[in-house]
Amino acid sequence: MKFKVLIFTVYKNLESFQRRVDNRTLLWGLDEANIDWEFHHPWKPLPDLSRFDAVYSSFYSPHFYNFVFYCRKAEEKCREYGIPVINSAENFNPGHSYFLRKWREQNIPCPRFQTFSDFDDVKLNYPMILRVDGVHRGLSMRFAESEEEARNYIAEQSIEEEPFNMAIEFIDTCNAEGFYEKRRCYVVGDTVIPAHFLRSKNRFVNYKDSLLDPYTCLRDGEYINEIDDGLDVELLHKAAKATGFEIITLDYSINQNGDYFFWEGNRLRGTAGDDRIKWLGIRPPDMQYGNAVTKLITEKIENYRSIKTI
Repeated sequence: MKFKVLIFTVYKNLESFQRRVDNRTLLWGLDEANIDWEFHHPWKPLPDLSRFDAVYSSFYSPHFYNFVFYCRKAEEKCREYGIPVINSAENFNPGHSYFLRKWREQNIPCPRFQTFSDFDDVKLNYPMILRVDGVHRGLSMRFAESEEEARNYIAEQSIEEEPFNMAIEFIDTCNAEGFYEKRRCYVVGDTVIPAHFLRSKNRFVNYKDSLLDPYTCLRDGEYINEIDDGLDVELLHKAAKATGFEIITLDYSINQNGDYFFWEGNRLRGTAGDDRIKWLGIRPPDMQYGNAVTKLITEKIENYRSIKTI
């Protein structure tokens, strides 16, 4: 029997939906698996749900048209009808503190942290990172080597800026060559996909800095093939499961002793090939991602059907 998936999205048409690589490869995976799909804006009346076997929520640009609010309401109606919801909009964009708290609760290696409204309450060791919880792309972050420096950064913030509200103990993962390295993987159900390797002289490793280092591209190509060669898949699975999400992006580093340290999870990831990040284009991990999401959707449909027949 051929399956059909209802995709909740904020985008107006196929062209705009495919500006994001994860959306593009999702459709590719569904097409490869011979699964039909249809877009829907959740603020509109739901179509006849008897025509669909599952719902997938694609919630990038979540604030347009109050998307998340309507998406949650539509998802609940789909659950009541009896079809599975994949990648739910519930808890759609948790902050950095959410992930670090979940990992520390389950003894998964990650830095100590505190959220605060009054910096006097912070009792962490230096050096530390000051940041705004939930702000990504290396924005609103400062590296403080002392209490005096931390307080100066806080005092320098303008009234227009969102104030620092999170402190993280810095874990030094600098390698012997003086580079900081960060790895990113996607975990989709039971599938782990090595996605990106980045390195920089800057403690805060991001795409822009890493582009200046030609070794990044070479090592990136090696990393995406490490699934059967040294990657701690069991730990990555454990870290993903602790977040409570069936589809999650994990950012982590490995120090010179081979110890893993997880920095953050991300549900709303940008990636190379998106319309605003064009330096690599679609890569093998992106195609693996589309296949993995399709596999997860298929498993959810089959599990729901088996439950209904009991």
